[in-house]
Amino acid sequence: TLRLRELRPAVREKVAREITDYEVMRLLQELDIDGAKDSVSYAEYCKMLQLLSPLATQKRDSRRRIAVLLLTCALWLLLGSSVLCGTEGWDFHISLWFCWVTVTTLGFGDFLPSTSAGEVFVVFWATVGLGVCGMVLTEVSNAYTATPFLTRVAKEVRALPPDLRGGQWRPAGGGGEAAPPAPAGRAEAEEEAEETGAGIHAA
Repeated sequence: TLRLRELRPAVREKVAREITDYEVMRLLQELDIDGAKDSVSYAEYCKMLQLLSPLATQKRDSRRRIAVLLLTCALWLLLGSSVLCGTEGWDFHISLWFCWVTVTTLGFGDFLPSTSAGEVFVVFWATVGLGVCGMVLTEVSNAYTATPFLTRVAKEVRALPPDLRGGQWRPAGGGGEAAPPAPAGRAEAEEEAEETGAGIHAA
């Protein structure tokens, strides 16, 4: 566990660059896993390092995770196909077809295990296989749709007023003034401006 005053030097040493106050504040907002306001757990610290790593490194790590998951999924399909060939007496291509239809939840119902051993095996095999398939889809979705943390922070800083872009804030609980909330989106800002204008006219 790290105290907030120890966090910035520790993170700076790992990522080999200066960490702005705004980045620290946004990391604490995004990664408060255990609810502690005055300290950072090891899990939160590791996630912070991951979010602050260069974008090229994040993309490389994501591609590596996808490759490992795809390989795991393929091996799981081959395992299921091989076992069903023995328990059901099916040809390998039929077993592979059944496993693919099952793990992708298509469920055509054209082939079904008829032996007790095959039925019991499919229950456990499909449960794990669905989890692996879900992990593959989640990782691919995150790789192509999720906006990296540093990109989001850069956009937020550009949206701040010029006099606040220096990021001279301190996270709440770490000494000094409390950190301001993350900047609102354009729609919220416009709505707030309209409400302010309406109040002035009404006065």
